[in-house]
Amino acid sequence: MKKLFFLLFICHVSFAQIEGGDYTSKYIEHYEYDSVSDTYLPTNENSGWLDIDWFFDPYGEYYTMFIDGDDVRYWYEYEGKREFDGVNCDAYNIEDGRLLLVDYDNNQLIFFGDLDKSNIYQSMSLISKIEKDD
Repeated sequence: MKKLFFLLFICHVSFAQIEGGDYTSKYIEHYEYDSVSDTYLPTNENSGWLDIDWFFDPYGEYYTMFIDGDDVRYWYEYEGKREFDGVNCDAYNIEDGRLLLVDYDNNQLIFFGDLDKSNIYQSMSLISKIEKDD
């Protein structure tokens, strides 16, 4: 019985990739997909300095965003590794259809949304200047 419990515990922990805890991000940039250049171009709308507090729970598989006194919780599921812009990232499918890439090398979160019929995400938000709260 102890071996079975230990095996289940190890399997559960092995799928929890992102380190849990409280984080603060200071900057956000928004992009839209351009089919002509096959790349994401900045929209400059609502981009700039912004304090967002986050809480990641890798075992419960959810994150909470705290913006202007409101908190919103999203459930996610670990997909695996994905390469983006030459960097290996952890990829998470979010319950609302978005995709989250965690870029540890550049210390940023990349959210993709608005998946079209060709399986191309039409919007991207890049969250950077992230600090882990102690």
